[in-house]
Amino acid sequence: MKEPKKVRSEKKPAYGDYTPSAKKQDEVDSLINAEVRKAFGKVVAKVECLGLRNSFSKKGGAPFQRYVLENDHTVFVSGIHSGNLTVSVSEKKLDPKSFTGRRYFEKQARMQARAAKKAAREEKAAKETK
Repeated sequence: MKEPKKVRSEKKPAYGDYTPSAKKQDEVDSLINAEVRKAFGKVVAKVECLGLRNSFSKKGGAPFQRYVLENDHTVFVSGIHSGNLTVSVSEKKLDPKSFTGRRYFEKQARMQARAAKKAAREEKAAKETK
């Protein structure tokens, strides 16, 4: 007798999928730019989204996103689940000793090393062709 194949379903997020749509992401970006301009006097570019997390609560946390700016400050975007978006900019810079900060700065170092290695390789190839 042939055994039936086990089909794995996709793993779903514990609190639902709150990844913003393209339209909502544009709204988030404009709110971030406005709040960053208010905090720093100019728009500072977003480097990366650190991810979507849930805040701590006994009733179940609400999801929020964290972004890193070019000046290493973080921006928190909450209200993704309800549509009432709020943005706050941290006064402190991202701590390089924290778990997320360490991962972010290590990733940035790897990217810079890769870019430097590529530039050196291209420069060497340009010298050889001359």
